[in-house]
Amino acid sequence: MTAQSVLLVSSNSNTIGTLAGILSPSGFGVYTAGSVDDAWAGLQSGGVALVVLDMTSPTMDEVALVRAIRSSVAYGLAPMLFLVSGDFQPPAFSSFGGEYVRDGWLSLPCPANQFLTLVKQLLQQPTTARPAPMPEQAQAAPPAPVPAADPAGAGSAVLAGDLSLFDVTKILGVVEPLKLTGVLTVKDEKRMGLIYFVEGAVWHSTLAEIEGPDALFLLFHLKRGAFRFEKDEAIETRTIQGNTMMLLLEGLRQMDEAKALIQQFQQKRKHQAPASSGQPPA
Repeated sequence: MTAQSVLLVSSNSNTIGTLAGILSPSGFGVYTAGSVDDAWAGLQSGGVALVVLDMTSPTMDEVALVRAIRSSVAYGLAPMLFLVSGDFQPPAFSSFGGEYVRDGWLSLPCPANQFLTLVKQLLQQPTTARPAPMPEQAQAAPPAPVPAADPAGAGSAVLAGDLSLFDVTKILGVVEPLKLTGVLTVKDEKRMGLIYFVEGAVWHSTLAEIEGPDALFLLFHLKRGAFRFEKDEAIETRTIQGNTMMLLLEGLRQMDEAKALIQQFQQKRKHQAPASSGQPPA
């Protein structure tokens, strides 16, 4: 694909055909995807400058795709254009979509020239706000994991680095498209967790005495410490099912819920704190 390639994602073939018919004559490279899996494959091919996502009838798959893109080191900076219906209520993408200044929202139906103008505006943003074609892509993204010389001391690691720069959700976004098989070690001063992958898919995770999805989602919370990923033989034990995007969605949902509970608890304590009357106790 060219540097000005647009990825169109919609389960509606008429929508895809109409939008492609507007973009192609204007010189844009067009890649179409009728499903979330096809969209992820299109992103992996490299060079996608803009993602146009049909959200007129959103499902959990579309929301998962947005959150997976936003949490990916390779594609997280790609601008997105959300096509919505007039009565559409944007889903809670947290910090993984919608709030980005480089993103756009367009209500359908709309004139062809309005769609084309918005596409051009999104693509004309500073290059630092959107990814360049591979392999320069990683330069525009947050600091990528590096081999060797890392806080975890992993001389033979395929990926290694600092969790404050590159957390577990972003690591999953790298391991999955590379189809790596091995084990990710994540640790801070008090805890150490393991995540096992088979051809990019998460199969098993442990954190102290906790195993399976609970361990994986708890590791999503680690924001300090070090990590290393080393290739290894496929593990036989499998306690985690589901694709990476859905795991990211569920893990991030749990993190959002945990933050909300903490805020409620803090508010409750604040209201329950005895007010000082300035008078000595009787």
